[in-house]
Amino acid sequence: IAGPELVQLGVIKIPAMQLSENIVEGTGSELLYAVGHEPGTAQPGQPGNCFLVGHRNYIPMCPFRHLDKVKAGDLVTIECGDEAYSYEVFEILEVKPEDTWVLEPHDTVGSMLTLMTCTPVLNPVNRLIVRAELRE
Repeated sequence: IAGPELVQLGVIKIPAMQLSENIVEGTGSELLYAVGHEPGTAQPGQPGNCFLVGHRNYIPMCPFRHLDKVKAGDLVTIECGDEAYSYEVFEILEVKPEDTWVLEPHDTVGSMLTLMTCTPVLNPVNRLIVRAELRE
């Protein structure tokens, strides 16, 4: 069985959860191989909302397993080729799956990163959202 054609965008690093994982374009079957970038959202480091998704449990590729350990003030770095973008976490919340407003850009943050995974671990009926603002 062949997997999807993966387009690597970069690498995400979150020291608070000891994560270093590839980022690929797409949030379907691509999530079996890496963290996925939601098509149509901002690219890393660009104005708008760069939206990344990762599994948390039940499959071997679960890079966001410990996303609940991240706190406000923690740093998230995204490396794309020769560029590195540093984001600082400013908000952590839980939403319903139908709350698609989390994909939209923030009113007061020019360049932001949103990370999403399912929650809680054993009965993943909601979504854990971590939002971070571009620092450099």
